[in-house]
Amino acid sequence: MFSIRIALLAVLASAGCVARVPSSTATVRGAIPDDVRSSITFVSAGDAAYSAADPIGATGLPGEGRVVHAFVVRLEKDLRVYRLWSGPQVLDATGHTSRLGSWWTFDQPTGTRDTYRRRFEVCEGWNRLTWVARCVLRKGSVVVIGFGQSVSENACGNHERRESYPQNTRDLQVYIHDAFRRTSGEHAELLCPEENQDYEDDRDDVSKPRAP
Repeated sequence: MFSIRIALLAVLASAGCVARVPSSTATVRGAIPDDVRSSITFVSAGDAAYSAADPIGATGLPGEGRVVHAFVVRLEKDLRVYRLWSGPQVLDATGHTSRLGSWWTFDQPTGTRDTYRRRFEVCEGWNRLTWVARCVLRKGSVVVIGFGQSVSENACGNHERRESYPQNTRDLQVYIHDAFRRTSGEHAELLCPEENQDYEDDRDDVSKPRAP
């Protein structure tokens, strides 16, 4: 099934059907925050680190979510990254929280929780977006960036509210493959403070902690 999906992505991309977003570094460079732009370089497919960043896994067909077109980049200095997550009380089947998931941003979270959900195509069933983690991605890390792909009602699975999200051609997402495994060891790439340094966000302004 995985090989079939890769082939389908290639066919649709060559036919111009995957997205209307041009797959050029110039396009994505313009959306990178000013303080980040000079701190990353684009990695070519011939680089040994390219495949390890998992650009195929980060790319989604229309309606699937993930990104429209994956751009692999290498950090030339340490950069701050942000992730909204579901909080310490929500655990998955393996007993982990969603704090160290794959999807992050270089932009500090702003706006209402609902606005943030629309900007980054995050279904309610995937992430409650109630807490904010602020970590540092180390110099030399290789990750994927890209514009968010659309998410269909079927993908969200919220048939009661008929939840879906359109493609976003303005805000970049950062995909950190195996983020959980990149936080430990002598060569850890994703440095996060203790969980108690995160904050529960205000639903009307996620840049601020929720009022007591």
